[in-house]
Amino acid sequence: MNENFMFAKEIISNEPVNKKCWQVLSVDDEPNVHEITKMALSEFLFEQDAIEIQSVNNAAEAKAYLKDHQNVSLVLLDIVMENENAGFEVVEFIRKDLNNHEIRIVMRTGQPGRLSEEKVISMYDVNGYAEKNSLTTTKLYAIVYSALRAYKDIHCAYQDRQHIENLVKAIEALQTTYNLKGFAKVVLKQSDRLLNNFQNLCVFIAVEGRISQELVGKVSLAMEERTRLFFDKEGAFENDSEIFFSYAIHDGSNLLFYSHLEQSLPPLEKMVLHSFVKSVRYAYEMLLYRG
Repeated sequence: MNENFMFAKEIISNEPVNKKCWQVLSVDDEPNVHEITKMALSEFLFEQDAIEIQSVNNAAEAKAYLKDHQNVSLVLLDIVMENENAGFEVVEFIRKDLNNHEIRIVMRTGQPGRLSEEKVISMYDVNGYAEKNSLTTTKLYAIVYSALRAYKDIHCAYQDRQHIENLVKAIEALQTTYNLKGFAKVVLKQSDRLLNNFQNLCVFIAVEGRISQELVGKVSLAMEERTRLFFDKEGAFENDSEIFFSYAIHDGSNLLFYSHLEQSLPPLEKMVLHSFVKSVRYAYEMLLYRG
């Protein structure tokens, strides 16, 4: 270990909000690298959230940890450990075996003459390269911050794509139901797939301001009182803790969809939910047409 691999202490005035911790994995066979890394990043914040650094000592431990922990955002990865290509083996494991292309990987090497940065970046699916001997606190901050920003953007893009894919599957599933019992099961299953932010989901039918049939969930008296004002209205009604849809059906009834929210919905999730509920309405009307 070269003694020049030291970090100049920086004072950060912001205090963590402790909403969550970004997960970082440090992989290195030298214990003091882990110690210095944790010390240097002890006050690091990304978007007002702290990071949590886990340390492992070789490629085998890294693979085992990553297999069991899918929430790692960044790996700080040594190249030469139990063998001269150990770090690259971890890269291949992440990208191919785990098929994880979200996690950011930054190589840290104490032997910069072995492979140049250009070769490492071009030959392997990694997102950064740093020489330990010249890695200061400022440089490490910049590397970690950039990596976490990229991870967040990529992770959001993957989630957005997953929401759309789940919506398409949900709509397809609704179109294959032929009776109310099967319809209710499909709505509940697809709701769980789409709406993991939801609690106490209820889908029910109202006629002339009164609940006539519960399709999914049990409507409490308190819930009925809160939603009665919307029975004869069309559209979506929401606040930070609840969301409610009411759609007129051709037979004169209303299809109603209610759920408690753990938190307000991001725009894309809101769009997905609106599309799903409209599809529930159309599928229900088709069941009525079929008799």
